[in-house]
Amino acid sequence: MWLVVWLLMVAGILYANFRFLGIGRDHEPVNAEDIGVVDKETRSTPTPSAPSPTPKDSEPTTGPPPTPTPAPAATTAPPPVQRTARVVIYNTTRVANLGARTAETAKSKGWNVVHVGNIGTAENSSVVYYSAGLQDQAKALAKDLGIARTAPNPRGISLVGLSVLLR
Repeated sequence: MWLVVWLLMVAGILYANFRFLGIGRDHEPVNAEDIGVVDKETRSTPTPSAPSPTPKDSEPTTGPPPTPTPAPAATTAPPPVQRTARVVIYNTTRVANLGARTAETAKSKGWNVVHVGNIGTAENSSVVYYSAGLQDQAKALAKDLGIARTAPNPRGISLVGLSVLLR
């Protein structure tokens, strides 16, 4: 009897995940860059420019001209990582509401969390799986959530986007 109940529960969970994630649907091929991306306004802040030195009229002009001091090397910070990928978060532990709390943290940092759920897995540590082209976003999400490991998504946990497995 328990086996039948267990099989029905597993079938229901798999059906719900496949339906939500779109696995098995017949669809036209689309550009991978267009899937799961949410447009967000990007704002650029102007960088202040240093005022150019002007000669002072009161300085005497006798003697050798002063040696100009070299300007400090301009360092440009890398552009901020966009937080536009779809994010699904799965709690693989028995800790109640761990997925929901993690989703709130991710949302507060600007991530597009589209699903939170529970699944069983053999993972022994938390991981952020990423689809092709989303490695930088996966690393940024992992850093925001305090997760040490990221990996390509080889098993199809989420079709396109980032999948967080909490352990």
